[in-house]
Amino acid sequence: MNELLSLDVLRTLFEEIAKEKVGGFDSGKLSIDYGCNMDEACAKYAGLLNRSIEALNSGGSDDLVAQRALMMIRTHAISLSSFFDAIADDAEFLIRSGVWTEIPE
Repeated sequence: MNELLSLDVLRTLFEEIAKEKVGGFDSGKLSIDYGCNMDEACAKYAGLLNRSIEALNSGGSDDLVAQRALMMIRTHAISLSSFFDAIADDAEFLIRSGVWTEIPE
């Protein structure tokens, strides 16, 4: 499996691009929580998802265990999805709001 590069590096790059291309960095206009450690947050959400998958795997034929594990998998997958949606939203904001060199046709 490929390693994910540091998301904190990405956050720093977004800040630098905002300062250079948008005219300043205003975390209020962006979706990422620029005050948190993104690598730790991603690892936390992934760890919670992994534990839920392990619970589903070890639950055997117990319907209650399976249902609970499935609800937790859904919850943690949504958390990860929201986490990455914030990154996508900020990338789009930077593209749309920045002053960029025209891309030739």
